[in-house]
Amino acid sequence: NVVWIDFDGNAPADWSDFAEGKGTPSLIVQSSIEGRQHVYWRLETPLDNIIEIDPSTKPKLEPNM
Repeated sequence: NVVWIDFDGNAPADWSDFAEGKGTPSLIVQSSIEGRQHVYWRLETPLDNIIEIDPSTKPKLEPNM
């Protein structure tokens, strides 16, 4: 179980300030050209609700709200 983010040239240079204490990524993969990355954090337990990680997904998951 992982959480991942696709960065298209806008990945932070310093991961210590990213994701408010979520820690450094478990894996960083260059997805195509330099600066484009897929970044993964391994989860200790599965998430039941993605909104816990990213509240901005709520309108996308619940379009009638």
